[in-house]
Amino acid sequence: MLELNGFVVTSADKTGNYVEVITQLWTSYIRELLFTHNKYVNIGVTCLFIFPFHLAGFILSKILPKRQGLYFDTVVSGYKK
Repeated sequence: MLELNGFVVTSADKTGNYVEVITQLWTSYIRELLFTHNKYVNIGVTCLFIFPFHLAGFILSKILPKRQGLYFDTVVSGYKK
């Protein structure tokens, strides 16, 4: 598509990996489920539920193999002819 419009693609990379995406989806679900209008309750929810889950996801993403079947975004670098 970009090449049809006069661009030269130099690279295309996928950001994130399977474990990181699943972790992000779960924490988004927890946030939507448990967050309130009270900022003090939200700080507690973040400390008790969201932060440990993100920390576990970060550690698992470093230990487990990188699978690109599920990813956040595609970053395309290029230039106009």
